[in-house]
Parts: sequence; C-alpha cells; structure tokens
Amino acid sequence: MGRDFAAHGRAPSLRVVTPRRRHTRRMSERALPLWEGPAPGSERWVFEEQWTDLPEPIGGRVLRNVIEPTLTPYLPDEVPPRQAVVVAPGGGLHFLAMDNEGAAVARWLRERGVAAYVLKYRLVPTATDDAAFGDDLRANFADGDPAIRVKALDLATADAGRAIEVLRSSGVQHVAYLGFSAGARIGAELVLRAPRERRPDLAALIYLYAVQHAVAPDDGVPLFLLAAADDPLGISGSLDLHAAWRAAGHPVEQHLFERGGHGFGMTRSGLPVDAWPDLFLAWLRSHLG
Repeated sequence: MGRDFAAHGRAPSLRVVTPRRRHTRRMSERALPLWEGPAPGSERWVFEEQWTDLPEPIGGRVLRNVIEPTLTPYLPDEVPPRQAVVVAPGGGLHFLAMDNEGAAVARWLRERGVAAYVLKYRLVPTATDDAAFGDDLRANFADGDPAIRVKALDLATADAGRAIEVLRSSGVQHVAYLGFSAGARIGAELVLRAPRERRPDLAALIYLYAVQHAVAPDDGVPLFLLAAADDPLGISGSLDLHAAWRAAGHPVEQHLFERGGHGFGMTRSGLPVDAWPDLFLAWLRSHLG
C-alpha cells in the first residue's frame, strides 16, 4: 500500500508512491476504501447505505447498511503521518454514530495536531424503511446477543484489523485505536484475540459493554478505559478488561465517572465526564510523545 494512502486519500496499492499533489484539508476528508473489490464475507450484499435520523432518547443522524468499509482521514498537515488514531463510532452494530462519535472526534484531534481516521465498518443489515428499522433494533436487542450480531461483529472486526494493516503499510509507524460502544467492543476483540499485525499499538475503549472471555494475551497493548457508572448498558466490559490487564501486569488506565450515561461522545453535558477527550489525549501523548 502506497505512502500516498496516508497523505492523499488514494486507494491502497502494493507499492510506495511519492505524493505529487499538495495536500489540502478537503482531500484529507475523502473516504478511502479498505478492500480491493467487495469486502470478504459480504460479497453478495446489494443494499444501499443510508442515513437515518434517530428519535430520542438516542437521537442524532446515523449511517446504516454499510456495504463498503472505508477510512476517512482528518490530517493536521500535508506531511504523511507517522502516528495516527483510528476512530470507530458505535451504534450497537446496527448503525454508526458517524457525527458525534466519528467526525466530531476526528476534527477535535486534528485541531490538536493528531492525525485521525474515521472507520466505517460493516453492520447488521436492516430494513430500508425507518419504521421497520426501529422494529429490527428492538427485536435484535431483545435477544441479547443473537447470531446475526455475532456475524456482524466478526465482519466489523475484520474491517478494523484491515484498517490497521492498511495504515501501517502506508507508513504509519504507531496506530492507536479509539472506539465507542460497539466500536469499543470491536476494539476489545482486536486487543484480546487478533493477530499481532492486526492489533493496534494501544487502544482506548469508551463505554465498553460486556465482553466474553476477557483473558489478556501475553503481549497486551496499553489500554485506556472510560465509562459512566450510570450507563444503562452496564460497565462490565470496562471493569473486566481492567481486571484482566492488571492481573497480567499490562499497562492500563481507567476512568469511571459518576454520571454520563451511554453514547455521550462529543456532546457536552456540563458534567465532569465532559473532560474525557483531554484525558484521552494526555494518555495518548504519554505513550506516543
């Protein structure tokens, strides 16, 4: 994959290419496909991606029915980055909160000199009709963790691992991962079970819900865990990974706020949890300089 992938937004290739055009901010926000051709495991998917405005209490604009996994770069300057953060929004593997847990996060990082890439990963296919989509959500989550979401988790984890491989092949030397909710669940799969070449160098998992078989590998990467105690989806994932990493002697930092709920992302509430981006950035810089 060429060095120009990191700097200019071209599709991955297998050779190093010297950039010929000056980087601009508009170019840096162009989505880059992760796979050559259809993504493996979903070759027969034919539906179209669509944006949906969710009703309260979730609210916000979300993307669903993802068919082409991508990375969208948010780069602070024209120099190809040597360090980068993959930002993975959540949405219960049924949609992606691409604004509040994606673009808004990446822009915040870019303003502070950090190269960020927003990951768009595959999800559970849902009905195109918004009302039927709501029925799908209620039915699938009522079952706890049905097989359809397990398959989606496998595909999403493959996309995240591929993103890390692509960035490293483009010349990025240190890849951090920042995931929210389902994005954090994907991150947990990476740090717990992915082969080393598909694991990030460090990972931040924000409001991580339950994780099965949380046994730390021998070479666990540094972790940053953050959640609110009043999260209606629970905080067992954060607590379990913290305990597993401590038992194994791996570096881990955890923040548990009294209030904040689930899915706060970059939304400001006037509560102490609003400080989470600065806490994450301080931790990131402590490891990457």
